[in-house]
Amino acid sequence: MLVEADTGSRAMLHQRILSALRGDDSTNQPQVESSLSEAIDRVVHMLKETEEALSMDPTRI
Repeated sequence: MLVEADTGSRAMLHQRILSALRGDDSTNQPQVESSLSEAIDRVVHMLKETEEALSMDPTRI
């Protein structure tokens, strides 16, 4: 069961990274084309948010 949860979590993280690189908004529609540095900034921001969420005390989530 833990393997399935881990696999699902990784798939969701990979999807979020791809969406951030593409510049997708909440409706999964690509935004105006942006530079590579902007795409990288979005991914870094998303990864920082993910890291913060993972470091939270489970009782606070």
